[in-house]
Amino acid sequence: MERRGKHSRSGWLLPPCVAMIGYCDGESLGGRERAWNRHQKKFQLDWVMLADAAQIVNGKLYVLGGGWDTLVVSSPFPVNQPCGLAIAFRIPGAGTNPRKTARIQVVDQEGTSTIATADVQFQVGRPPEVDDVLPQRVQLAAGLHLSFPKAGTYVVIVSVDNAEIGRSRFRVVHPQPAGSGERLNA
Repeated sequence: MERRGKHSRSGWLLPPCVAMIGYCDGESLGGRERAWNRHQKKFQLDWVMLADAAQIVNGKLYVLGGGWDTLVVSSPFPVNQPCGLAIAFRIPGAGTNPRKTARIQVVDQEGTSTIATADVQFQVGRPPEVDDVLPQRVQLAAGLHLSFPKAGTYVVIVSVDNAEIGRSRFRVVHPQPAGSGERLNA
């Protein structure tokens, strides 16, 4: 069993975050088996991607200008900015079929100002040939028009049925004027 990606103590999702590769049948793992089984019962955020545009067509994610974590704006605040948001998470196999609600929120770092909230209802079916132990991936994409009141750090919070499954942060900054940066002396 190989697992890539981690959650830090602060709860921030650390990229790259492809969190589950394969599955475990639990044979001869002892305590690891119990930990895996507990882990399997939870939703697991694979990734959050900010982009210029994102959409899902026939189960495939299409992204234009994606993967950024810093938005450089040249106009004065508040700034209105269109952007795309793509999210993937895994739903436990036993949790498929019932209707669920994903909530995506964009808030300032302090959590005092909500920039955007989107609720998306979804239902994931499980094909008959797929074992109900295996998690199913859910991908969501949205085009958003965000209004940032100030420069700073913002957070995308992803929840499913009112339970937070992960966070990702990004920055909004003004460009530095030419010549205002530090010079490196060689």
